[in-house]
Amino acid sequence: MKMIHTDNAPGAIGPYSQGFIVGDLVYTSGQIPVNPADGTIPEGIAAQAEQSCKNVAAVLEAALRSYQGRALYEGALPEETLARLQGLYGLIY
Repeated sequence: MKMIHTDNAPGAIGPYSQGFIVGDLVYTSGQIPVNPADGTIPEGIAAQAEQSCKNVAAVLEAALRSYQGRALYEGALPEETLARLQGLYGLIY
């Protein structure tokens, strides 16, 4: 197992890492909507979701150098929120 760290995503708060690699799989922790450059949190759920996705992308990039076509989201969201998130994925990933 190899731990992942990047300064391009918020540092881990508490006893966990930004992510880790086990074999051919990369696991990331949940990412908060903090801009790692200045510590701010954007206003509004859409902007916060976008920042969180950018943070996940930074962790994946640190692990894989290229993550296009390799991301998998697991979680539970209301259908209308999931549709909005899928649109955001199209912009970022």
